[in-house]
Amino acid sequence: NPIDLTGYDLNAVSGDYYTFPNFTLNSGNFVVIHWRADGTNTATDLYTGTSGFGANMGNTKGWVALFKSTDHTNKTTASKTIIDYIEYGVVGNTWESSAVAAGIWTAGDYIPNVQMGNSLERQPTGSDTNQSLDFKDQSNPTSQNSASVTLLPTVQCGNGQIESGEQCDDGNLVSGDSCSSTCQTETAEAAPPPADDTATSTPLNPPLSGGTKKIYKLGDVVINEFVSDPADNEVEWIELYNKTNGEINLTGWWIEEGSKAKTKLAGVISASGVGRYKVIDKPAGNLNNSGDIIILYDANGKIIDQIAYGNWDDGNTTDNAPAANDPGGTARKFDGYNTFNNLNDFAETSKPTKGVSNIIETEDEVSAEVKAKFDFS
Repeated sequence: NPIDLTGYDLNAVSGDYYTFPNFTLNSGNFVVIHWRADGTNTATDLYTGTSGFGANMGNTKGWVALFKSTDHTNKTTASKTIIDYIEYGVVGNTWESSAVAAGIWTAGDYIPNVQMGNSLERQPTGSDTNQSLDFKDQSNPTSQNSASVTLLPTVQCGNGQIESGEQCDDGNLVSGDSCSSTCQTETAEAAPPPADDTATSTPLNPPLSGGTKKIYKLGDVVINEFVSDPADNEVEWIELYNKTNGEINLTGWWIEEGSKAKTKLAGVISASGVGRYKVIDKPAGNLNNSGDIIILYDANGKIIDQIAYGNWDDGNTTDNAPAANDPGGTARKFDGYNTFNNLNDFAETSKPTKGVSNIIETEDEVSAEVKAKFDFS
């Protein structure tokens, strides 16, 4: 059931408390709290601000305590309002005794510290036995996403770094620029070497030229709809949707499915009208009817969006999107809808809408009221 977090307190630094604003967390959804950071609150991200927050979380030791109210003036009172707790690095942190008294933590237990850049992640998602064993060292942090599998291979062509087996790496997957799509040096006389597992999409517009390469974040462009089990004489296709307020040059971006087959992208995806949709027909490899994963990478090799559907095991199949049967498709419940939970965001539709606004003809259709209230920021 949805939980109203309004008035809850979060504490991760001595003396600094973040009191939740008017906020409801829906079942199966995630929210990321950005500690000691400024920003605009959304359905998936909340910001504590910097005013009144004197320190960051501890790098090598610390705790996180969640209270169901602001009443935690002493440890006796806190034991009645604390509802979740972890400590890492050392034992005996500020709220350990209150958490033990409340039955939500094991006395003398702590989670070993992790190296810089890693995170602590529940294993599996939602596991809660009130012990340090509930958490694992995650080398590929996945905020707002329950998938904990490391998706990038050790050697990644297109990341700008020359690695084992590569002769060059110019930071993209485009052939014809002296470094091929497989990171092999090209000669002036030779045509770009073909890649058996790579298809090139037809650009909507000519690529942009010049300028500084922009940095995009998770969810700026989303996989909006796809058909993995097409009707007779039809082909598989994937539709992208630009959620930003500016056009994006997709040159060097690519889509990858579960077998690691890559589909190179090119052209511009606009910020308005039909131009904000990008359709990729016949992507490389095969989108398995029963289940698969689709991953969108930018030109820097950064994951911008991914969807696991059907029976594909990405570490947690319970939040997978549905797999649609011929001639249906799988689509976001409305264009750009993204709570970072595939099961919640997607529905099977009997009426795929290639290159135009999604139409969900099922009982899962999102109401007009929900659409009006959704924050796209």
